[in-house]
Amino acid sequence: MRGRIFYSICFGFIIGIFFSSFFKFGFSIFSLTIVLSISLLLSQIFIKNKAVITLIVVFMISFGLGTLRYSVADISKGEEIFHFLEQKITAVGEVIDEPRLTQQNQQIILQPDKINGQNVAENDKILISTASYPVVNYGDKISVTGVLKKPGNFKNNNRTFDYVNYLSKDDIFYQISFANVKVISSDNGSYLISFLLKIKNSFLNSISSVLPDPESSYLGGVLLGAKSSLPKDWQEYFRLAGVSHLVALSGYNISIVAEYIVLMFSFLSQRLALSFGGLGIIMFVLMTGASSTAIRAGIMACLVIWAKFIGRQYNIHRAIIVAAVLLLLFSPKALVYDFSFQLSFLATLGIVYLSPIVKDKLKFITERFSCREILATTISAQLTVLPLILYQTGWFSFVSLFANFMILPFVPLTMLLGFLTGLVGFAGPIIAGPLAWVTYILLHFQLSVTKFWATKSWAGTQIDLIGPITLFILYLILFIWIFRNYRKHHLQSNDKI
Repeated sequence: MRGRIFYSICFGFIIGIFFSSFFKFGFSIFSLTIVLSISLLLSQIFIKNKAVITLIVVFMISFGLGTLRYSVADISKGEEIFHFLEQKITAVGEVIDEPRLTQQNQQIILQPDKINGQNVAENDKILISTASYPVVNYGDKISVTGVLKKPGNFKNNNRTFDYVNYLSKDDIFYQISFANVKVISSDNGSYLISFLLKIKNSFLNSISSVLPDPESSYLGGVLLGAKSSLPKDWQEYFRLAGVSHLVALSGYNISIVAEYIVLMFSFLSQRLALSFGGLGIIMFVLMTGASSTAIRAGIMACLVIWAKFIGRQYNIHRAIIVAAVLLLLFSPKALVYDFSFQLSFLATLGIVYLSPIVKDKLKFITERFSCREILATTISAQLTVLPLILYQTGWFSFVSLFANFMILPFVPLTMLLGFLTGLVGFAGPIIAGPLAWVTYILLHFQLSVTKFWATKSWAGTQIDLIGPITLFILYLILFIWIFRNYRKHHLQSNDKI
């Protein structure tokens, strides 16, 4: 009974947030669920099956709490600076996140404390787009001049990207494009975050000093998710070949990489393998600056490690749901409007629940060098994220499985040698030369494989038929199939024991 109550609480909360993402319930629905719940509790006097009523009441209250949490997050913010809209302003404030630097510009999240000399609320945020120079860093206090506007949605690969809600999940409701920026002072943010980001940037510079482009940019993406420095043509190659997850800081990437980190230490005891795998993920999260995206992906990666090497499957079911609830409690709009969040959970679900089923079907594949494990993990993760990728981008890659299978076995070694190359690179290019040469061969091979598959005329096709209803039906069918086969597999495994 306690297990059913647990699932009723968690699923009620998640479903409440899900429906609130599409229907603006407001605070009234929470009051309604409380009234109905009290009525149902009173009706228990006349009903024999009280357990069912208890579960319904718990679910309804949790559903109401989910809608309440979303309503609180959806309250209009930034009203204090609304009257500056469509005006040229000068805003002074602090850079509260690491700027995203591309080859064309840099994007900055500014928390202003003054606009045109007037004090404003500290929780307001503005997305600033400006030239690549001067380079702005986290914790800088800057002065920004430009026209304040509301962000708008735009077309991406023939799809309308809901950019407004994507930004609103981080409480960003305004933007200034082509802004003039002046740095007033530095090192005003958190000392710990500043320290971690300096380590990250120094490490990336060390890599660039011993490896040419695009190999150095690719290694930065694999190790630290720094894909923005990749040339545009290479970003397109990765998309066409279906391997963008390799250079994107998402749970899809980190879950697979975490699996291989632990496999590298599989010759040790389970506890030691788990410890090294967890330590590797923690180091990865710290090296990325411990951003919210990295933390979320790191949690999901550790859950995969827990599921695979501790074997407490019942606990992993609960752990995944608890992780989802906690993350949505912090950022409720991520459920529908954060692509990375969705990939994180779907890839994790695929690896935990689908991978054992797929592995059983691949008995004709040798287990030497973990070939069967790698292929099962790749297929499972790809299958569970495929409908979402089709919905978001419309691109169906025919070569994705081949490209991933050729590249992924080399990712752990590439990460290890790449990390060592970056460390030795601080001593100078000559000392790092031999190690950098081996790393370069691995990186160049993976880039060559990516370009080889991406440039095929039949690499993939654009499918614009996946809408929200189709997406829901596809995942409903997929999850029902996984649930039935996973239970069958679990029972068969217990029989063998």
